[in-house]
Amino acid sequence: MSGPTTVPVSVPRRRRLALALLVAAPLVAVPGGFSGHVPAQLLVVALGCLVAVTVPPLGTLPRPLVVVGAAWLAVLVLAALAGDTPVASLVGRWPRYEGLPVLALYAAAAWAGARVVRPDEAWLGRALAAASVVLGVASVVSVLGGEGRSGSLLGNASDQGAVAMMAALVLARPAVRDRAPLEVVGLAAALTAVAASGSRAALVLTAVGLVVLLARVAVAPLAGLVAGLVGLALTVPSTRDRLLGSATAEARLDQWPAAIPKIEVRRAAVAGEKLLASTDPLVIAIAADYELDGRGKPVFTLDDISGLAALIEDHCGPFTQLQQRA
Repeated sequence: MSGPTTVPVSVPRRRRLALALLVAAPLVAVPGGFSGHVPAQLLVVALGCLVAVTVPPLGTLPRPLVVVGAAWLAVLVLAALAGDTPVASLVGRWPRYEGLPVLALYAAAAWAGARVVRPDEAWLGRALAAASVVLGVASVVSVLGGEGRSGSLLGNASDQGAVAMMAALVLARPAVRDRAPLEVVGLAAALTAVAASGSRAALVLTAVGLVVLLARVAVAPLAGLVAGLVGLALTVPSTRDRLLGSATAEARLDQWPAAIPKIEVRRAAVAGEKLLASTDPLVIAIAADYELDGRGKPVFTLDDISGLAALIEDHCGPFTQLQQRA
C-alpha cells in the first residue's frame, strides 16, 4: 500500500511565500522576550531566504551594488582584525550578536528580493500594503496608549520610521497611478506610521522621496501627500514636540561633552596598554581581571558586584533615587 502523495508547491506560490516572509519579518516579535524583536525577525528573514533558494531567479542584484558591498565588507573585516577585539567586532556581542553573520543575512535578504520579485510585481505592493496597515494600526494604538514615540511592533521608533518610510515610497507610485484600494490604504497607513515614529530623518526622507517620485507625474496628489504627512506629524504630540522644539537636539549636543563619571574595565589581554585612568580625571575606579596599579584610583575585581555597587551608590546616590530621577 502506497503512502500519501505529496503535492509539490508551485513555483509562483513559493515566490509569494518567500516575499511574504521577507515583507512580514520587521513586524515579528516575541511578547515578553528578553530581546523580543531582532532574533525573531532574523529567523523569519532566514526562512524567506531559504524559500527563495527553491525557485528559479527572476533577477539578480545590480553588479555595482555587489561590488560596493564586497568592498565595504573587506574594509569592515580588515578594521575588525586590526582592532583589539576582532572576534567581538566580527561576530557581535551578547545578546544580539549583530556582526558578520547578521550582516550576511541582510545581504541574503537583498539577494532573495532580487530573486523573487519582478520590477513590476503587483504582489509586492499588496504585501507591503498589508504589512503597512498592520504597522499603522499598531502605531495608532501605541500613540493613543500614551507611549510617546511609537516603536510599536519594531521595538524602536527610529526603526519604525525607516521601515514605514521605505514602504511608503514603494507604494507611492502604484497608489497614485493605479489608485488600487489596498495600495492607497497601505500608503496612508505607512505615512501614519512615519508620523507616529517621531523620527525627523524618516519624515524628511519620506517627503523628499515623494517629491522625487511624483513631482513630474502627479503634482496635485504629491502636494496632498506631503501636506497629509505634515498634518499627521503635527497631530501626534510627541512628534510635534520634536519638530517644533529643540530639547532633544540640545540634549544630544549636551551629552557629548558631558562630564560623566566612568569605571574603567580592563582585561588581561590589554594589560600592556595605557590606562585610561592615567589621563582621564573622570575615571573614578578600575575593574580588572588581573592585578594592576590604579595610580590612586580604587581597583576592583570584575566579580566584586557589592563593591562596585557601593561605589556607584556613593557617587550617584541610592538606586531608588536614581529611579525617581529617571
